[in-house]
Amino acid sequence: MTTTVPLRDTFSRVRYQKIPRHFTLAIVVVSLLPFVLHLFGVRFGTVDYPTDWASVYGSQGEFAEVRYRHSVIRHTLVEWSAFWVALFTVVFSAIHYALKRDVTVLIIGLALFCAGCLDAVHTLAANRLIGGLADPDILISFSWALGRLFNALVLLAGTTYLILAPPRSIRLKRKIAILFMIGFGLVTLGSLVLLNKSFFLPIQTGIFNVVPRPWDLVPLVFFFVAGIWAFPSFYRRFPNLFSYSLQVSVVPAIAVQLHMALGSRHPFDDHFVIAHLLKVVTYLVPFLGLCLDYVNTYRNLKYEVRQRGAKARLLQDIQRREEAERQIYAEKERLRITLASIGDGVIATDTEGDVQLINEVGARLTGWSIEEATGMPLEDVLTLLDAKTHQAHTLNFEDSGSERVLPVVLVSRDGTERMVAERTTPILGATGDILGFVLVIRDITTQERLRTQIVHSQKMESIGQLAAGVAHEINSPMQFIGDNNDFLFDAFNDYRSLTSAQRDILARLSAESKLPQEDRRSLDDLEDRLDITYLESEIPRAISQSREGIGRVTQLIRAMKEFSHPDRAQKVQSDLNQAIRSTITISRNEWKYVARVEERLDEEIGLVPCHISQVNQAVLNLIVNAAQAIAERVKRGEFANGVIRIATSRKKNGILIQVSDNGGGIPQDIRHRIFDPFFTTKEIGAGTGQGLAITHDIIVNKHQGRIDVSTRLDEGTTFTLFLPAPLPDVKVAK
Repeated sequence: MTTTVPLRDTFSRVRYQKIPRHFTLAIVVVSLLPFVLHLFGVRFGTVDYPTDWASVYGSQGEFAEVRYRHSVIRHTLVEWSAFWVALFTVVFSAIHYALKRDVTVLIIGLALFCAGCLDAVHTLAANRLIGGLADPDILISFSWALGRLFNALVLLAGTTYLILAPPRSIRLKRKIAILFMIGFGLVTLGSLVLLNKSFFLPIQTGIFNVVPRPWDLVPLVFFFVAGIWAFPSFYRRFPNLFSYSLQVSVVPAIAVQLHMALGSRHPFDDHFVIAHLLKVVTYLVPFLGLCLDYVNTYRNLKYEVRQRGAKARLLQDIQRREEAERQIYAEKERLRITLASIGDGVIATDTEGDVQLINEVGARLTGWSIEEATGMPLEDVLTLLDAKTHQAHTLNFEDSGSERVLPVVLVSRDGTERMVAERTTPILGATGDILGFVLVIRDITTQERLRTQIVHSQKMESIGQLAAGVAHEINSPMQFIGDNNDFLFDAFNDYRSLTSAQRDILARLSAESKLPQEDRRSLDDLEDRLDITYLESEIPRAISQSREGIGRVTQLIRAMKEFSHPDRAQKVQSDLNQAIRSTITISRNEWKYVARVEERLDEEIGLVPCHISQVNQAVLNLIVNAAQAIAERVKRGEFANGVIRIATSRKKNGILIQVSDNGGGIPQDIRHRIFDPFFTTKEIGAGTGQGLAITHDIIVNKHQGRIDVSTRLDEGTTFTLFLPAPLPDVKVAK
């Protein structure tokens, strides 16, 4: 969104530029050129210069010789030029402050002006317009050194404070400017009092004829500090043309001190004149930088004023655009709220199949965030599988507009599977062209699970009714068979007693020779031919096995009748252990070839309030799963028979049912999905993925219990079902 810049902020937004490189180079050349020309013999001072200032003036204050008059006048003009440049600098810095409220330029301008004032005192002393208690020759020399030292120190003081002061202090503009003006003024006044009232001032004494003016070395050191640290840091803190020019002014300032400290030995000699000329350059460089900064500011101001008309016209366009954007935003917000309120997932794509829009429900179903899914290909965001074959399901964009409630499974980003119904609709433009497609996804997992459970319950109810009828029909013939078998068993025992008595009588008659031998042999041959001995030993065994088989059939019929007993609307006090035994009997065909079942049923649990047929179903599902897990290990040849252990126990607040096996265990990456509807690891057609989901629904939702799973790979799995004790206000049928 475009915004306008108020005119009063123009100066604060000026884009500063460095002084042109050729200007900086020119300052360096000007500072070095006099020294180079002097080396080649070019004279800057008088031909016959005086040895000291006392030689310039007579005892009455007049010129001792007329030839020195021109040198003094030239010296005076140069010194006052420096003062006027300093004066103009402080005036321009005040104007700059009034325009930009930039206290940094004003502080440095005040420092330069105070230094110029002290230089003016040196000029007046050199012209004998003012005097002091000290020797005039010493006063003139010392006032020069003190002025240069003052120049270096006030600039260092001002820039150091501005570098180290926090930004909040710098914003106290007027107070800071006043404080610095008072401070610099007091220091200047103190320096003037020192020059005027001191009887004794330091004498410039040369050092080994190498440094004729040693006092000028002190400001030289401070100018070096300013050039190396203070002024560059000041420019980095406040990057503008004035601070940059202040940094450049160090070059002529150092050159001035070098000429005076190491070169000048007499008034008006070559190095003396060069130093005073370069001092003017030292003042002139910051003044030029301030002027360039002012010109740059003025140009920006002029440009801003010229742009005001265009900005005023643009402002109306911007306002109209902002209004349009607000309307668009409001429309988008209404669309977002509408899409968020829809209970179905909505995904809009372009003709290339890239996602252009997805609502929060769609993002939740797919597992991708709205930001991540936008712009991605639809096939990367949406993974659909056929629920029966678990093969990829392809969306049919040609036959769009109708909802297809098919066994379609949506696999989210984290692997969670949901049963969905999908509907695609083309997005048509004004001319009827297809601009993209809208895909609506409805999560029907709950409905499909309920439908499956209803179908399963109906199937189980039908099977239960059929089983109950078959058991009833089989039960009567089995009673006849059982009774007849018992009759045959008793009759055969009586018959065997009779034959045994007959053998004893025949043996006694034969021993008493009362039975003819021929008749005896005939009877023995008949017994041998009929194999009476074998029949007497095998017939009881056959009858006993028949009785055992009849007992097992009777037990199976009783278990079928108990397992298929119709459930009631409320919980019933039930014999849980007997129900589990019936379930074990019913499921025998699932486990008898691969495992044995060990029962550890606590007979002390008594009657348990529950929906017993539902609990039977849950335990049956766990037994079948355990048998299938063991069968896989048996198939791999790891062992011949596994073990399924079923245990019950009473806890303080409920009943525990544990079903353990020594199958292969559950892999870590799918443990969180074992209770998801339609999730199965079996081959297509070998499982529906509903067994554990139904078990979870029975125990957790219908009995308000819980299911805990403990598993280890290649060691087995234990499912623990917890049936809580009913609350006092829950009715339980007797």
